[in-house]
Amino acid sequence: MRGKHCNMKRVEREYISVPALFADGILARYRTCGSCVDYASASPLAITLGGMGRFEVSMSPLTGVKCSDSALTLDAMGQVLECSVQGLCDWIQIGESGLTKEEQELRTWAAAMLNKAPNACRTLRDRMRNDNRYTAVMFYERTRLGAAASGHFLEGLAVGLPLFTGTTAVALQDDDLRKLRLRDVVADRIKTVSNLEILSNGSDRLQKLIEDYTLTDLPPGLPGRIHVLISRMRAICQGLQRVKPETSFQQCKNCECNRRFYMGAPTEAGPSVAMSGHPNLGCGKEKSGSIDPVDGYWDTAAGEPEVKHEQREFCTWSCCMQWRWQLTQAMPAMTADVMIADYQCRKEGRARVPEALRACSKRNEVASRHFRTIQKEKRVFSAVSNRDLRTQRERRIRMFNVDLGVLYASAVLAESKALSSNKVLPGASEGWRSRPLFYAKALKAVLAIYKKHHVGGNVVSNLLVHEPFLVKLKERASKVF
Repeated sequence: MRGKHCNMKRVEREYISVPALFADGILARYRTCGSCVDYASASPLAITLGGMGRFEVSMSPLTGVKCSDSALTLDAMGQVLECSVQGLCDWIQIGESGLTKEEQELRTWAAAMLNKAPNACRTLRDRMRNDNRYTAVMFYERTRLGAAASGHFLEGLAVGLPLFTGTTAVALQDDDLRKLRLRDVVADRIKTVSNLEILSNGSDRLQKLIEDYTLTDLPPGLPGRIHVLISRMRAICQGLQRVKPETSFQQCKNCECNRRFYMGAPTEAGPSVAMSGHPNLGCGKEKSGSIDPVDGYWDTAAGEPEVKHEQREFCTWSCCMQWRWQLTQAMPAMTADVMIADYQCRKEGRARVPEALRACSKRNEVASRHFRTIQKEKRVFSAVSNRDLRTQRERRIRMFNVDLGVLYASAVLAESKALSSNKVLPGASEGWRSRPLFYAKALKAVLAIYKKHHVGGNVVSNLLVHEPFLVKLKERASKVF
């Protein structure tokens, strides 16, 4: 089980006591064989949720002995996940209004664990794939817990539950569908789940909805509320497919997904809620020290942003994050100490500019070597297409070279006291990139020269080698600022 099928070292290293968490909850309601749950393990990332902190390692209350059999541990954890799916079905059937505070907390914990634990290893992933209810249950729970606030069309929906095909009991008017925007569809999904949770099980309205909207192609055992949500979502998706132009749809930019989704016009997306440290699902946006463009400086230097609009290019937030993560592995680091290479310059004023230029040329040399290494090793990035890799590589090279070009033109002027008089030169002080309004015009001018005269597609690092781009910059340095 180790290595090929499961990362048990990771699981065992970050284990928590499952019986300690669920002895009075899930496992107490759905009792399994005691020998299988003596000590089950899971990454704490699976349980990170809201104010719920990391659980300390503790001995099993059943035997006090850690299970060293990885197969037994995985089987126990698989049973816990299956019990959690059944528990969620029962809690959804009751509805939020009918649950006690303790039951609501258990429901949220179970949803958080099921959101993360299947990603720990292939065994748990396959275990959940074999439970046909998992995808539909998690789509409902992720929507309830606020995942749809990211604004992505298929947010929270795993592969295996079709919305653009399949039966639906809801009939929507074409005129109403034509008025729908991307943000309206997302808001409707959130409102539908909220309204379903408020309705009590004994209400005539809920019973009528379940009776009318129950679907025949969903797995047995799903609560009626899930049937109502999926039936309505299918009616909207299939209706949009019927009345909207083909240009309003596209496939997810993540090559491992490629699902078709509705993106609408550029103005249709609503404001997305940042998913960093998501309060309910425990899905943190790990930046690993990477920097956002300082007031647009780096995007201006590159000529365009890395992703123009996430909601229109990716079907879910997770697809976008995976794509971005793989892209960072294919490109030189974007950490602050790498990109802002001149932060350790000791001089000030005009004398600082040449020093900053030399520091950034060394940065470019390291970046150039990184690009050559990636190309030589022929690494595969399954989520990013070859076309996107080429585009992003050109964009990153352009970012490095234009930033260097701004400093090069500034250094040309800094050599002369007369030419640099009454000019605020880039590189003359620390943190100059944080004030792009002073250099917006210069950035655009250098970018235009770069696009017209740069040849070879390489990262410029050697200032002594003949480079047409730098030659033209030297000729026009006085006009750049």
